[in-house]
Amino acid sequence: MTAKLMFASLVLGVCLMAQQPLHAAPKKGPVTVEANEMELVEGGKQAIFRGAVDAVRDDGHIKADKMVVDYSEVKQPDGTTKTEVSGLDSTGNVTITTKSQV
Repeated sequence: MTAKLMFASLVLGVCLMAQQPLHAAPKKGPVTVEANEMELVEGGKQAIFRGAVDAVRDDGHIKADKMVVDYSEVKQPDGTTKTEVSGLDSTGNVTITTKSQV
C-alpha cells in the first residue's frame, strides 16, 4: 500500500534547486509525498516517510529511501496558525531532480 500525503497547507522550506541555498528557497505550490510507509510523530512534530519516497513540487523531485520532515506551527498576523516545514532530512539513494539538473 502506498501512503500518500498532500502537504497543501505546508510551505516546503527546502530547496529543490540543488545549487540554491536553503534560506533562499522560493515558495511554490503544494508538495505531494508518496512512500510505502508514513509515520506522524505529533509530539516531535515530524512526518517520517519510508520506502520509495518521492516528494514532488512543481517540476522538482526528491527521491530517497527515507525522508524525515520536521514542521512547526507558525502564528499568522490574523491570529491563526499555519504548519510550515522547518527541516527535511533525506537518506539512502537520494536523488534531487529539477527541470534542468539531476
